[in-house]
Amino acid sequence: TDEPENLPVLLIILENPMLLASRRSQLFPGYSLAVQCIMTAMLALPAGCQDILFSWLRQLPSEYFKRVVDVFQEFISLCFEGKGMSEQDANPAIMVLAQLWQRNKEASILPSHCFQNRAVSSSSRLQEHYNRYLEQR
Repeated sequence: TDEPENLPVLLIILENPMLLASRRSQLFPGYSLAVQCIMTAMLALPAGCQDILFSWLRQLPSEYFKRVVDVFQEFISLCFEGKGMSEQDANPAIMVLAQLWQRNKEASILPSHCFQNRAVSSSSRLQEHYNRYLEQR
């Protein structure tokens, strides 16, 4: 997927209805693994391809952009709630959300509260996580 012509595959995958469950009970058993694979692919792209991908995401209608944000927000929540993953497993999703947030700021697509995560905000180790995030940027 490091060729620009392969990037639409990621857009299609991100719109998979199985990733967009409205309730946790509807998440399919391989949800976490699927999202981890998507994040790995997105973050492994060369910088130019990442720019293309995230600029395409920015151009989506707001409801579709929100769906992409929600996929990563749900994954982060699962990590922070200890659902078979650790809080550190959320780092790639946070990095993807940081890029989505940047594109959101450029185009004013979604309100800022869409990028806030209740599980992260209620974490007793919030400051530690924030410092780790800054180190990884």
